[in-house]
Amino acid sequence: MWRDTRTGYGVVSIVLHWAGAAAVIVVWIFGRRIGYHPSGPEWDAAENLHAAVATLALAIIVPRLIWRLAQPKTPPVPSNPALLNLIAALVKWGLILSLAVMIVTGPLAIWSGPGAAIDLFGLTILSPLPPAFSEHFHHSIWPVHVFMSKVVFILVALHVAGALKHLVVDRDGVFLRMLRPAKDDPPPPDATA
Repeated sequence: MWRDTRTGYGVVSIVLHWAGAAAVIVVWIFGRRIGYHPSGPEWDAAENLHAAVATLALAIIVPRLIWRLAQPKTPPVPSNPALLNLIAALVKWGLILSLAVMIVTGPLAIWSGPGAAIDLFGLTILSPLPPAFSEHFHHSIWPVHVFMSKVVFILVALHVAGALKHLVVDRDGVFLRMLRPAKDDPPPPDATA
């Protein structure tokens, strides 16, 4: 019930999945709000809030990834054509990779920018980057972070569309795997029998 099985997800995966989804949405919304402010103190405040919330989100996203990698692999959906299972796997791994890139590029974009520090709810983390390196690097890394936010949005939309397909069109119980915990796998057959 707590751990994943070969047929579904356990309580820990389900809770971390939904908490991670909420965290990614909140961080994305705060990131989008940065652009609504002119340069200056309002921009800096919006950027720092986005960075602080993203840091809190890491406390959910990183354990989710580690937990998922340590659990048994849930097999592809047997009712799906092989191409759809491939697309689902590409979306999942694309989302993981995109989030990883954003986790790295976000702090680097701030540290290489004009403020060169991240303010996490009053805790200032100064840039480890040398000042001569920062300006050119900022103009290279910031667009990557912004672009990846769009990629994450598209991949999340595809993931949600796939989940809704299973819920509304296929009605195959795949969506329910993320709502109710799987029962434990049966014990292996007795080898002495």
